[in-house]
Amino acid sequence: MNSDFLTTDFLGNKIWQYLLALACVAIGFVIGKICEIAVRKAGSRISDQEENIIHVFYRSVGQSLGAIGMAIGFNIGVNLIIFPGNLEHIADVAASILIVLSFGTLVLHLVAVPEFMLHRHAQKDDTRMDAMLIPLICKTMRVVIIAVIILQVIQIISTKDITTILAGLGIASLAFGLAAQESIGNLFGSVFLFMNKPFEIGDRCNIDGHDGVITEVGLTCTRMERLDGHLVTIPNGQLYKKTIHNIGKRPFIRRIMNVTITYDTPPEKIEEAVNILRDLLAYKEDDESTKMNERINQGDLLPRVYFNDLNADSLNIICIYWFQPPKYWDYLEHSQWLNLRIFRAFGEADIDFAFPSQTVYLAGDEKRPLNLPSIPLDS
Repeated sequence: MNSDFLTTDFLGNKIWQYLLALACVAIGFVIGKICEIAVRKAGSRISDQEENIIHVFYRSVGQSLGAIGMAIGFNIGVNLIIFPGNLEHIADVAASILIVLSFGTLVLHLVAVPEFMLHRHAQKDDTRMDAMLIPLICKTMRVVIIAVIILQVIQIISTKDITTILAGLGIASLAFGLAAQESIGNLFGSVFLFMNKPFEIGDRCNIDGHDGVITEVGLTCTRMERLDGHLVTIPNGQLYKKTIHNIGKRPFIRRIMNVTITYDTPPEKIEEAVNILRDLLAYKEDDESTKMNERINQGDLLPRVYFNDLNADSLNIICIYWFQPPKYWDYLEHSQWLNLRIFRAFGEADIDFAFPSQTVYLAGDEKRPLNLPSIPLDS
């Protein structure tokens, strides 16, 4: 290249000065990339096992080294050039902003380190609520870091003290807060939900008449997939005030079954019906035919059968049992098995099931005489 060209003046600087400034930027970027590769290899040498916190840390640091090297090179390059008028101030501001952004990116990448630690802790304890809380914590950390970066950029551009900027933002945030009261309420609702832990992702819940599975808990709303396939979104500001029935957390499924028989059933047959039901609900280890009842004969929660009520049109025998663990489809399978056995057993014992009916007594019926007290005519 001609030396005369390199020494040519352009906007108050030699051409070689511009080229040197560009070279500084390029060299800074290349050095940053080389450092990134070196850092990754260093992390691999320290630990050759599956991904752990060391790998995450070195990878997070390495991802930002290229940008940091380029920002440093740009700062050096800017000092090699004389800018006319206000351009010098603009160049200095741009260089400072690049430094803030590059190191801010490094801090953002480093959020992956506590995120990795929290995920490991959640997997170890097997708590789905922690798995829900981790994204909220990490998002909050990233939002705070981005807010600090923005404040630093504003301070560099305005050349004002950070307290003055915060005071101005305070007035703006007040106006914004008044306009976004509902969103702020949803954020506070999220905090209450995470503190009280009424449910976890994957739990089946009944909320305000919606019966379904919790699929996502966000900063402002919770999503539920109902059993009919519809997706329901409930604002957290409303959700934490509602009554939440967590079906997925129940330790058992209780069934209250009323078996009704006719009023003309003799007492010995009533006792026989009670004994049949108690026998059908029993579990015997040496009897394979009662294997299905093992799920309802655990601990102190044993089946209960009583002749408990005289209904208007039937005699009532109440049966209560607790099915555990509470797997709904297994519960229905057991219910069907038991119902069929009750029908067969009552049929063999000649015990009739009752249904809504009325008995009409007719005057003159010899089987059901109608006796009325005599009324004197000369009262």
